[in-house]
Parts: sequence; C-alpha cells; structure tokens
Amino acid sequence: MIKEDFLHFLWKSHVIPKRGLLTTDNRTIDIVHTGSYNHDNGPDFIMGRIRIDGVLWAGNVEMHLKASDWYVHGHQHDKRYDNVILHVVYEYDKDVYNAGGKIPCVELKNVIKPELIRNYLALQSSHAEIPCFNYPVPHFQEDFLWMKDRLIVERLNRKIAPYLRTIQPHDVTFKQMVLEALGAQKNKDSFKTFGTRINWMQMNRWANRPELVTTYLLKLSGLFEDELKQHVLGNQLDAYVSNPLTIEAWNTKSIRPGNQPKTRVLQFAQICTQGYLMHLPNSETPTAYSQWWYEEAHRLQSEMKFSPFLLQNIAINAVIPFAYFVGVKSGESDWIDFAFEHLEEWKPERNSIILKFKAKGFTPASSSDSQAILELYRHYCALKKCVSCAVGTKLMRA
Repeated sequence: MIKEDFLHFLWKSHVIPKRGLLTTDNRTIDIVHTGSYNHDNGPDFIMGRIRIDGVLWAGNVEMHLKASDWYVHGHQHDKRYDNVILHVVYEYDKDVYNAGGKIPCVELKNVIKPELIRNYLALQSSHAEIPCFNYPVPHFQEDFLWMKDRLIVERLNRKIAPYLRTIQPHDVTFKQMVLEALGAQKNKDSFKTFGTRINWMQMNRWANRPELVTTYLLKLSGLFEDELKQHVLGNQLDAYVSNPLTIEAWNTKSIRPGNQPKTRVLQFAQICTQGYLMHLPNSETPTAYSQWWYEEAHRLQSEMKFSPFLLQNIAINAVIPFAYFVGVKSGESDWIDFAFEHLEEWKPERNSIILKFKAKGFTPASSSDSQAILELYRHYCALKKCVSCAVGTKLMRA
C-alpha cells in the first residue's frame, strides 16, 4: 500500500517532472521550486513557487493519497492551509477548496513510472528485518556515509530532547543519562523512570550520609524489598520514598548476573556516594571534560571493576550525549564538535544489530558508525522508512 511519505519523496527528490504537468482541470503546471519540506504541523511543503497557466504563484503545497483526504484530515477548518496553492494527490476523487477558492490539483497516478511504484511496494511488503537486504546493495557503505552525519544528529537530538525541556541542574541531567546508560537496552526505560523519581535535592542533603543515599536508592528501585525488610534505615526512609518502582518494572530475564538491574542500582549508589564521574558536569571546557572522563574511566575500571563494555556504554550513552546537550543548550559549538570527534575516535559497539550489517559486508570502523547504524535500523529499517534512506531511494530508482 502506498503511503503519503512516498509522495513526499517523489516531490522533494524531483522525480516528478518539473514541466508538462496538467491539473485535473487541464491547466499547465511548471514547478519552479518545490518548497521546503515541513517537519512540523501544517502543509507538507512551504514557500513553494508554482507557475499555473503562465502565472507564478508562491505558497504552500499539500499532498494526499486521495484528494478527499483534505476533508478527512480536517484541513478545511485549519487556517494554516489557507495559503495552499497546489494540491498534489495520488488519486483525484474530489475538488478541494480553501479560503482562496478551488485549489489546483495534480494527480500523480499516471505520472509516476510503474517500476518506481513496483520497487517501492516491494520494499514496503518485505518481511525481512532490513528490507533492502533482500536485494544486492553493492555500494551500501558509500550510501551509508552520505547520510551518516544526519543519523548521528537525529540520534543525539532524540537522546537530549527530554532534558532540553527541563530546568534542572546540569549535574542531575548527567546523572540521569548515566542511569540510562547503566540500563543498557533491556532496562534503559526502567532506569530512565527511576531517574525521574529520585529526589535529587534530598540526595544532596544527604551528601555526608552515604548510607542514607544508598538505602534510599535501593528502596526507591523496588528491587531490594527482602533485603530491606528488617533494615533500620529502610524503615526510617519510608517518608522519603513516595513512589517506588515495583519489581515488575524491571527486566531480569535472560540477563547475565553482572548486568542485572540490582547490580546496576548498587553500582549507581557507589558512583553517587564515592564521587565517581561527579566532576564531569561541572567542567568548563570540553578539554577539561575529556580529561576528567579518561581519569574517571580508569578509576571505575580499577576500583569498581567496571568492564570495558560497561565503560563504553556509559561513554557513548551518557558522556557523549551530555556534551552534545551542553553544546545545544549553550550554543557553544566546541562541545558539539567534542561529541562528534570522540564518536569517531572510539571503537564501534558490538551487538546483534551491528552483526546483521557486518554480515552484509559493512564493518563499522568507529562508534560513530555503529551509532549511526543503530539509528538507521531502529528508526528507518524497522519502520520501513525506505523513502528517507539513501540506500532505499537508490533501490527504488533502480
């Protein structure tokens, strides 16, 4: 089944002829400028320039599978669509009107090359985990590199988005990112929830009482009920633990003992009470930040016996996103440069998703490559957003 994003791809990639098109009422259309793709609410393309019967119009372009979808989506009640100058549809079934009267309409059904539709539908109907891997992809690495930076930016923006909406201190943001990193893939969301329920101000008040901090975290996690039943401090802290997690909130199946959430909560308690990593969010420059990280990583490895895998997880999922967060929040590009440069320097991750791509002949050279692959797989391949992927669009045009 054709989706609207296929029409968006055709329009913005100039697959549709710029000249020689006709409206449904036989007026000539020349596409002077397709407009800018709108990632927000409102018309699909904004500030386009279209010549209709020789008259140049400037305004927005809206696209639908059927013309009648204009009314299905309620655009007739939305003033943002009053400046739509062209309605581009796969199938014309109805005239559409806005504040300016009847909107000129172009039907694409008989304009798009049949092989393009055939290739698109083949990718969309594929049952493969990575749809394009059903086909020869001889230059995957080159196509991937073309979109790699975009994938990294999208991934980092997704990671920091929840924190940009808060006004909490930077050290709290950093600790919450560390918690997510400790959760890895299977308990990332649980640790994220855990971080939002911690009373960080109260934790600061207990800075000189590490036993209170540790007991509070264990009690809040909901993972240590049996151990804390007869614990004196556990009973004393009931008033501070208003919304603890339950054991059902955690994934404990098929996880090695060293990676169990209980272990990770205890490790986080040690990080907080023994001061590990706590200098990083107070760094004034990326250079100082980098130096602190390498020193702290060495301490965590030698004193707490953190594995290289766990340290890499913290580096990629906390240290890098926090630097990027600081750069976006402050507007200081050197922090953003730090994030990109260190991703290029560090070794790639190893997991089941990366191995799928390696099996097809693409071996990531850095954590930048592996992070981009994860973004590509989870937010493009898994969702079959082939029309937004350099590899997918090449296959469609083949």
